[in-house]
Amino acid sequence: MLQKKFIGPGILLLATASLAAENVAVDTIDSFEKLFGVTEGKRRNHTKGFCFSATLTPRDEAILEYSDSPLFTAGSTVIGRLSHKGGNPAAPDHKPADYGMGLSISAANGEQHRMSMNTLAFFPVATPQAFAELTRAQAEGKAAVAAFKAKSPDL
Repeated sequence: MLQKKFIGPGILLLATASLAAENVAVDTIDSFEKLFGVTEGKRRNHTKGFCFSATLTPRDEAILEYSDSPLFTAGSTVIGRLSHKGGNPAAPDHKPADYGMGLSISAANGEQHRMSMNTLAFFPVATPQAFAELTRAQAEGKAAVAAFKAKSPDL
């Protein structure tokens, strides 16, 4: 927990921003648990998924005609995770759904790239606070979602 100690206006502002971010995170987790239940020992979102790792091995030098990125050279490694959206650890694999993928690609020279992707056509809200509010509304039911939509022009 952050200790409040007034050193100057910038420090107090930083402490306030950190506490606000912590409250949004706690609110989001609480809302996920109301919506999907508590999944002990598992992530709260994208609960069902699997991890993988691989070593990239180019088949020929033709790749160098299109890119000089060190990521496409022999010895680059990939660590990733494919997952279902949401907190249902028993989500069926054979039905269409929204999915996520996270990748960390490390080149042999130490350069690293990280990315995440979702199959959503768009992300419904613009800020972490709005995401926490939307998740809370989903946990409360249709009337709360309708009220959230009515006051959220970015949605």
